[in-house]
Amino acid sequence: MKKILFSVLTFLFCIVFLGNVNAEETLKTPTLKNLNDSYASYKDGNYTYEIAIDFDNYIVDDNYIVDGYEVYEKNNNDITLVSSLTMAEEYNVNFKKGNSKTYVARVYKEVDGEKIYSDYSNELVLKDSLLTIEQVVNKVNEGLDELNQLAENEEDKLIASVDSENNKIVFTSGGESLSFDYTDEYITYSDLETVITEDNVLDNFGSVMMMAFVQNSIIELSGYENKTVTEFAENEEDYPKYGIMYIGEDYDFSKDDEDGNHITNTGTYIRKFKITLNKDIISKTVEEYGEDIEESVPSGLAPTIIVGEVTENSVELSGKVEGSSEDDEYTCFFYRSKNKEDGFSLISDWAFNCTAGEIYFDDDGLEPNTNYYYKAIINGGDTYSDVVVVKTKAANKKITKAPTVKTKNGNNNTIELSWNKVDGANTYEVLRSEKKTGKYKTIKKGLKENKYINTGVTYGKTYYYKVKAVGGKNSKTSSIVTGVAKPNKVNNLRFTGASTNNVKLSWDKVNVTGYEIYRSTNKKSWSKISTATKNSLLSLNNKKLKANTTYYYKVRAYKKVSGKKVYGPYSNVVTTKTAPSKPKVTVSVRDYKSLNVKITSVKGAAKYEIYRSTSKTGSYEYMDDVTTSLTYKDENLETGKTYYYKVKACNSKGHCSGYTDIKSKKVTPKTPSMNLQSPETKVMTVTLGEVNGADGYIVERSTSKKGKYTIVKKLTSEDELIFDDATKKGTTYYYKARSYTLVNGKEVYSDYTSIKSRKSN
Repeated sequence: MKKILFSVLTFLFCIVFLGNVNAEETLKTPTLKNLNDSYASYKDGNYTYEIAIDFDNYIVDDNYIVDGYEVYEKNNNDITLVSSLTMAEEYNVNFKKGNSKTYVARVYKEVDGEKIYSDYSNELVLKDSLLTIEQVVNKVNEGLDELNQLAENEEDKLIASVDSENNKIVFTSGGESLSFDYTDEYITYSDLETVITEDNVLDNFGSVMMMAFVQNSIIELSGYENKTVTEFAENEEDYPKYGIMYIGEDYDFSKDDEDGNHITNTGTYIRKFKITLNKDIISKTVEEYGEDIEESVPSGLAPTIIVGEVTENSVELSGKVEGSSEDDEYTCFFYRSKNKEDGFSLISDWAFNCTAGEIYFDDDGLEPNTNYYYKAIINGGDTYSDVVVVKTKAANKKITKAPTVKTKNGNNNTIELSWNKVDGANTYEVLRSEKKTGKYKTIKKGLKENKYINTGVTYGKTYYYKVKAVGGKNSKTSSIVTGVAKPNKVNNLRFTGASTNNVKLSWDKVNVTGYEIYRSTNKKSWSKISTATKNSLLSLNNKKLKANTTYYYKVRAYKKVSGKKVYGPYSNVVTTKTAPSKPKVTVSVRDYKSLNVKITSVKGAAKYEIYRSTSKTGSYEYMDDVTTSLTYKDENLETGKTYYYKVKACNSKGHCSGYTDIKSKKVTPKTPSMNLQSPETKVMTVTLGEVNGADGYIVERSTSKKGKYTIVKKLTSEDELIFDDATKKGTTYYYKARSYTLVNGKEVYSDYTSIKSRKSN
């Protein structure tokens, strides 16, 4: 008896335990992948990508079974289900140029009517992968800059430009031009008709050089510097693989010169060149076939500038490359500016020897008592030297005017001073006091530049400054100016989202006590709408706004000092427009295989986005945008099936309203028209209008409008749509009719006509 009881208990335990194991089965995490090297198709600024689970590497054996997978669109921390698929199906992603989308997926298995899910897959980011023609041309011109430094005049410089009217990249120099054609997806050059001669092969060298500039610019814009490729397509069929194609014709011109020497001129005349603007394909080609561009000068090698004698009007300069010998024979170009950051120009188009710093040259014709900034680069190198500053000697003049000083109130706990350069001054001194009439202490002397930043000052406190210009013969001191340390200006105020009734803002951190946010609708009258009381609060969701309304925002930081707020300057003003109101939507039958989705226009809408599902609570698929025509024709639908729609209105800034209420309609044939006549005694003639796609018609009759209706006639599409119905004289009859279409042997009915009545003769 005990053995039997133990066996029963063991059996029950196994059922419960194993049941729990199956219900909580852990599914393998899938990998979501792009099925193509890049996008599957591109047309009129719209991308289509094909994505799916990596099925081949997911199923490990025949006993491991899942029922399908679900694809989700991820937007920040929001994850939205977009499709549920079998493992053999793929999902098509559509988006416009300039956008990107992120997707994840998970597989599922149904157990006892419930879905068991795996963990979410990797994040698959799909993004705009096409370069713009403007990006390429700008990069080409950057590459031409060094070449153009050596041009004797502006006309001889080689410049690339975009002829958008004719879709061409045009290279011009010295009055001559060469052009390449372009589309959204590639750049091409074709010269298939030219008869090759010994003279015009030289012209082809220029074309090949421009092709090289284009190719290298696209490779660099795709994320690879100092790379080239060793393989490229030599015929049309291989072009999609490489994305770079050169088709040429070999030539060989040989002859003997006057001295009897045999001269050969051989090479390849490039007939056709084509390169993709797709960064994904370029990246794949570079990864597989790329190699480093060999430079005659090692990358990163830069000279050191050596300054010799300095006079009022000249500076003696030379360069030296550390670790080099005279055998290296480096030459350098020297550049000069009056500004440390920009404005440098080539001093001479002659490259001076700079191997060991032994040969000097004079940069003359300079102004006295002036700072000049110099930098140098090795001929063929890629790195400039450190910038050095040299001040020419001052002409021995007497200072007649004191400097005029300005202060900037801001930059956290600093105050910036600047002043004009004073003729005759060699250096400047900065004096400061905490009282206007107090004692002024020198806080900085020997300044060569006409600016100074006073650090470590106290927020909100007023300081008093004077600047003294010191020359060879005398000095002059400025008038008193004041400065107050305030928080920095808030930078990068930006919108992170907007809908019909709210706007989301964010800004960069300033390291203060808090922030005040202001709003306006006219950029004139402002109101404070919120205060962020913590330095870590760097965003605002401004709610309860009006639809389709322009709003302006600005933010300022503040620092609390002794219980009082010290404010920084306002940020730049940013503006946006809230999304339009929700439109209204109606759905009606167009015919037995299509529906009309009609949208009522709302103010401010630039487009209306339409989404569709086959169940009210299911996944909704983006269908299309509607702009001018507010009726969307949804065609090639399944007769007898109900479709659900929702719409949102979007303005020109891409801000969209919420979704409309869901509207649905069953796809049926259209309702026929119906007319009644009583031409003869005890006869009612019923006439129906033909409906496209209808397989038949049913007419029902009653003797009272709200009474019971019975079928009096059933017609097929082959029948004449007019018949006589026997009636009683003097009796009023009520009729209604509907059409139907056969789907898998079942009748799918249209809506009834309106009820019509007539008294029998």
